[in-house]
Amino acid sequence: MPDYVKSRIIEKQTLEDVDLVLTDKENNYLGPELVLKRCRLILRTTARCLHIVNNVQVIDCQIEVKKKLANFQSWLAAAITGCTFTGNLVGHSFGHWPEYGVYCESGSIENCDFSAAVLDGCRFMGCDIGSIKLPKWPCFAILHPHKQRREIESVEWPGKVRFWAMDLPNQPEITAGVVGYAPTLATQFGCTEEELREALTRLGNVVM
Repeated sequence: MPDYVKSRIIEKQTLEDVDLVLTDKENNYLGPELVLKRCRLILRTTARCLHIVNNVQVIDCQIEVKKKLANFQSWLAAAITGCTFTGNLVGHSFGHWPEYGVYCESGSIENCDFSAAVLDGCRFMGCDIGSIKLPKWPCFAILHPHKQRREIESVEWPGKVRFWAMDLPNQPEITAGVVGYAPTLATQFGCTEEELREALTRLGNVVM
């Protein structure tokens, strides 16, 4: 019989200048009505054990992902301002996307720094993507993909990358940017990283 996993709930308070270490030995709930200011948030957890709920503010914090954190969408429930992210983030969404769920109405992101992080299949929604410092190659960002259908369709994509690229314009119109990771796409779709980079140079509104 599996061990019972306890819940750790951090809610209804303001924390300033503290270190919070969250692990997968507990179910971690941040919020509701939680404000983190200038905190160091150290994540050693899986997405299954990490939950951000309504009305959470994360301000000027250091967010350190210590092991790969995959398929995490709950950032959409947080208002994130002036934060720095490090570590390997796979399949995350940030920003304002109220259609995603009831807890996402107050989500936002601005003036954050991801330059030292690895973003793989991540999205920024309903935000000023120009205020976000994105990681450089082998990460790359395609901005406002729903506006670039014609351009995307006209590019000669290497290998089977075209299957991935043709789906980009189908992202919600609120999508400000999609960030990919070249080593993942090259392996998945049978091309080299340089072939992918060359194709991306033929597309507008790309940050590499």
